Amino acid sequence: MANTAAFLVDRVVPDVPVRQYVLTLPYELRKLVAFKADVLTAVARIFVESVFASNRARAKRNGVEAPKCGASAAVRASTCTSTIIWSLSTACSRGGCPAGASLTG
Repeated sequence: MANTAAFLVDRVVPDVPVRQYVLTLPYELRKLVAFKADVLTAVARIFVESVFASNRARAKRNGVEAPKCGASAAVRASTCTSTIIWSLSTACSRGGCPAGASLTG
């Protein structure tokens, strides 16, 4: 895990401010995503697309033309008092990257 984090920081994530977003699923969705990968995929896609839309809008308000967004997402499942708790965590460039920023280090 430490090697993956080092790789992302050194080679993938551009030198821009990064913010972490976490989505904890409501009780009604937890069992559904636990047993249906396609539902988990859809929830993750919608979450990341929503964060990207917000970041692009913020970047445009701050004068960044054609901002680009990128994210690294991870799904975490844990049990607490016999209940499955699902959360999706993503690290995303805050406000988007300028069009010329390198995304590959």
